[in-house]
Amino acid sequence: MVFSNIEVEHSQYIISQLIESIIQHIKIPLQISKLKGDAVFLYATKNDEQYNYEDTSKQVGEKLLSFFSAFHNRLNEIKLVSQCSCGVCSHIDDLKLKIVGYSG
Repeated sequence: MVFSNIEVEHSQYIISQLIESIIQHIKIPLQISKLKGDAVFLYATKNDEQYNYEDTSKQVGEKLLSFFSAFHNRLNEIKLVSQCSCGVCSHIDDLKLKIVGYSG
């Protein structure tokens, strides 16, 4: 697929805005491990003196669900203000958020 410079700029802007919407909602016990491409890697410590495992698990679960709301709210904001019909902007509804969790 061939992208124009405008489409590359728009895709980078949209992805950065969506990642920022998630980063703004990260709170303890979650910590950012690294950012790589369009992925945000997070971790939470299981045996923290301040939180027990059950509390931490519940907080992490609630926080992960809040990422979906933040992502979709920002996506809708971008759609409302966008007046562009380039290939990227016209397919913004195709963007999805995937969350993978691991405990161990």
